Amino acid sequence: MLENCVPNRHLHNQVLSPAESRSQFSTFAIQTSPLILGNDLTSMTQECMDVVGNGEILALNQDPRVSRAKLVFQWPMARWPNANSLPGERLQHDAETGAAAKDAPVNITLQAWSKPLADGSVAVVAFNRGDTAASVNVTWSMIGLAQQATASVRDLWAHADKGSHSGSYMCESIPARDVCALKISPDVML
Repeated sequence: MLENCVPNRHLHNQVLSPAESRSQFSTFAIQTSPLILGNDLTSMTQECMDVVGNGEILALNQDPRVSRAKLVFQWPMARWPNANSLPGERLQHDAETGAAAKDAPVNITLQAWSKPLADGSVAVVAFNRGDTAASVNVTWSMIGLAQQATASVRDLWAHADKGSHSGSYMCESIPARDVCALKISPDVML
């Protein structure tokens, strides 16, 4: 159930920030998860309506191909350790060497998820789980397109075309706990 617009029991009953709401909604949508709201629909703020009513994000969830996204990029770890359990607190570092403590849990900061869409384009959600802005370079090979291809990029939260790009698109300065949600359409279907 989406925790947008309601006090979240995991966050000491705080309401998710707009960035966190966009992140949650985008990741649920690209995973083709049920989009069940857990809030009072009669008292939704405009800010909340802007998130849950974003038709371009809803289209990712309702795409006729009905495929789930796959994880195509993760930093700092390429693979989530102990995948059957949730990660604990942030990674602890040795003050002298800067190395990670041997048994410390891993803090995954950046992730990118992608899924092919029925019209031949690819949806991408780059998620910054960190506390500061960060960038993610989405390469075509990462999302299943030919590296030499050119593709048109659309920002689904800004509702703006970002032009045609060759080989990659940089999601620049994704704010803390926010996302970059894209629809990438090859200029010539390969």
